[in-house]
Amino acid sequence: MSIALPKLSIITVTYNAEALVEKTILSVINQKYPNLEYIIIDGKSKDNTLNIVNKYKSEIATIISEKDKNLYHAMNKGIACATGDYINFMNAGDVINENFNLTEFMKNGAGKDFLYAKAERIDENGHLSSWHKITPDAQSLSAESFLKGSVICHQAMIPKLELVMPFEEDRWQISADLEWSIKIMKKVKNVFFADETYTYFLEGGVSTDARKKSWLERWKILNEQFGFLKTSIAHFNILINYKN
Repeated sequence: MSIALPKLSIITVTYNAEALVEKTILSVINQKYPNLEYIIIDGKSKDNTLNIVNKYKSEIATIISEKDKNLYHAMNKGIACATGDYINFMNAGDVINENFNLTEFMKNGAGKDFLYAKAERIDENGHLSSWHKITPDAQSLSAESFLKGSVICHQAMIPKLELVMPFEEDRWQISADLEWSIKIMKKVKNVFFADETYTYFLEGGVSTDARKKSWLERWKILNEQFGFLKTSIAHFNILINYKN
C-alpha cells in the first residue's frame, strides 16, 4: 500500500515583482507535487504582479493582496493561512531547481521534523553568484549550527508546521529568519537532508547601513539564544573567515 504524501504549504511573498514572480510560480507548480497548498501573499503591488499571479489562480490555494508592515509581517500572514503538514517559503525571485524531485524528497523525509537541502544564490538575471556558507549534514546539524549565521537559507528549509512559530516582525528588520530558524531547530528531534540543490534564492545588494544593522541584530539574537561567550567566539570566527 502506498504511503500518502504529506501536505506541503509553499508560501510566496511578493511586492511589485512583475519581473520575478512568474518564474517563482512556475518553478513551484511545475514540480507537480500532488499534495500542495500554494499560498501567495502580495503587499498590494502597484505594478502588474497581481495580474500575473491571477493567471495561475487555479493552481493557487490562497491569494491575499493587502498592505503589510514589512517582509516578516507578510510571511506571518502566510504561516497563519497554512494548513499543511510542512511549510516552505519561496519568495518572489526564488525558484525551485527544476531538476529537484520534490515528490521523492517529501516521500523520503515524511515524518521527520525538519527537511532540508542545499541552496545557491542567484542574481536577478538568474546567474549564480558566490555563496561561501557550507550546509551542515544531518549528523552535524543542530540549533548551534546557526552560530555561524544562516547556514541553511529559509528557502531550503521544510519544517513541520506544528514546530513553526511566527517571525518576530516587530523586533527584527533584517535577521528575524535567523532567530526563527534557531527556535525551530531547538524543537527538532530528527531531520532529513538531501545533498543536492533544492532552491536558487535571490539575494539583492545590501547597503553598508543595512549590513551594520544585520550584524547588530544577529549579535542580539545569538546572545539571547546561546549566551555571551558562545556568541562572542562565533562572531570572532565569522570575522576572521570573512577577512580571509
